[in-house]
Amino acid sequence: MGSELLYLDTARLGRMAPGATAAQRDFATLAAEEGGSPAFERFLARGAASWPDGDRVRFPGLTGWGGVAALKASLRRLAGSRPDLPVLLANRSAQLMKLAGRLLCHPCEHILGTDLGWPGYHDILEAECRRAGRSFTAVPVRDRLLGVAAARTRWSNSSAANTCAAGATGCS
Repeated sequence: MGSELLYLDTARLGRMAPGATAAQRDFATLAAEEGGSPAFERFLARGAASWPDGDRVRFPGLTGWGGVAALKASLRRLAGSRPDLPVLLANRSAQLMKLAGRLLCHPCEHILGTDLGWPGYHDILEAECRRAGRSFTAVPVRDRLLGVAAARTRWSNSSAANTCAAGATGCS
């Protein structure tokens, strides 16, 4: 996997990138075989680099995991915060999406998105839009990007932008 970005979202079922599929499969196998063992805890804390070579070969889908410290460092960078600030993790993604929806609704009268998001998050965003008297449009791009046609042809950035713009024309 190397320099590929890894995204795991086990809160939903649906289409997954091949790298995410491999990671989820290997994680399930590792969890089933190791359970809460010291090896499993070491993997979660320190990442795949803490494994012997044999385990990296056995679970190639997990080699991109750098451990909790690497995750927190990435989140700090993403948030643009100072490296010395603590990062707290909690299973509160719905609350985070609600906050994001409220922040989006504050300056925006209409929010344009795609149908690539998790339906539960779209529901939260739509509810926040209704609460704030705003509107939300999800442009259908999933089938074009991930469907059978996508395997044969590339969809250019300008085609994607034009599709999103066309989806926005019906916005009030």
